[in-house]
Amino acid sequence: METPLYLKNIKPTQGSKHLVSTKKSLLDHNNKVDSSSILDATKEYLKELYSTYSNPKWFITIEYYPIVRSFEEAVNEARYINNMLLSKMLKCNKRKIKKHPERPLALWFHEKQNMIINQSNSRPRYGIGYHSHLHLGCCPDPYDTYNTEIKCLLGFYLTTKAQRISKNKSRFNQGVVILPWNYKRHAFYNLKDFSRFQNHQDRDLVLDIENMVVPESVNSECRSK
Repeated sequence: METPLYLKNIKPTQGSKHLVSTKKSLLDHNNKVDSSSILDATKEYLKELYSTYSNPKWFITIEYYPIVRSFEEAVNEARYINNMLLSKMLKCNKRKIKKHPERPLALWFHEKQNMIINQSNSRPRYGIGYHSHLHLGCCPDPYDTYNTEIKCLLGFYLTTKAQRISKNKSRFNQGVVILPWNYKRHAFYNLKDFSRFQNHQDRDLVLDIENMVVPESVNSECRSK
């Protein structure tokens, strides 16, 4: 099985590399790459990430408003949130995050869904919108346990500072939701779009390589969290 172009030359031990052109990376001489091959390769890549470092600690869902309408737009929003979140967590400038010795494991996925676009009660308009999932692990103290600090950082600080994050706080529709990460439930949760939107353009764009952050090295302290 050939590794998809958008995963080639990217190894967990090398950290993240920028995705220069998401559309071109999924095409090979104008022929679409087989979706099942991309699914299998992405799954193997995630397995390698989890085994190299550790399983993430948190599964974080982020909803946007106004609604994000494209994968590229979701990547841009994730970049802003990632920089703000990790610079606060690490107490450093955003330019130093990817070289910081205590940087965490941060994996971003962007999920599409059919939703109401215009929020109009009289003539609602439906379309494709995106929300994001952040798999976060190897966090420095005190963010490695579910306590006031992690809840304030994700539930209050992010929602307040990031204008695009939904401010909705209803029981079933919140801007930021944080859950303990579970391998069986969350490891490949975001790969379901491969089948759900198999007839859509860029159906296999789910993993955000550009905003990925991996720890500096493999160590027992990180793996034990």
